[in-house]
Amino acid sequence: MTLSLVLGWLRNSPHRSYASGIAISIESAMILTIVGIQHGLKSDPTFARMNFTLWTTILLLVVAVIGLFFIAVERYFSVLDRTQEVGVLRVLGAGATHYCLLLFTENSALCAPATAVGICLTFLIRWGMHMSFPEFLKLDIAFIWWPVAFAIVEAASILGSAIAIRPAIRNGVTQALSYEK
Repeated sequence: MTLSLVLGWLRNSPHRSYASGIAISIESAMILTIVGIQHGLKSDPTFARMNFTLWTTILLLVVAVIGLFFIAVERYFSVLDRTQEVGVLRVLGAGATHYCLLLFTENSALCAPATAVGICLTFLIRWGMHMSFPEFLKLDIAFIWWPVAFAIVEAASILGSAIAIRPAIRNGVTQALSYEK
């Protein structure tokens, strides 16, 4: 039942699901690129490469933090849009554990394939960096960071959802029992 409800939510708002997936893919690619650049620096640490790597890493970190914030805000509004559905579940007897399970399942259903696409984007970024900046940047693929990137984007997604679920539960019962459409 939980999985069918989550898949129904994702199907009902495909534009929001695609936007979340794209944001999560880009964010996981950013995380893996930052780690890969730092890992690539260790193999050949020249002064020019260290300087270029430092500024590139700072720029990518800023973009990554903004991306994590975007993911959290997007998930926040995604949960708030379903306030009436959450209220209906509350009226039917769903508890806090059920909501947590729903949110975790939904976020995992979004983050897992989006992280896989982000990993593919990292390979594309690696090729682009090798073609554009062969003497300044070296991007290694750090396989050990793949689950870490998934965990980071999952945490940002869950954070945004968790912040929104409380007002959605509080206002959802009223919306579910109200007559207006």
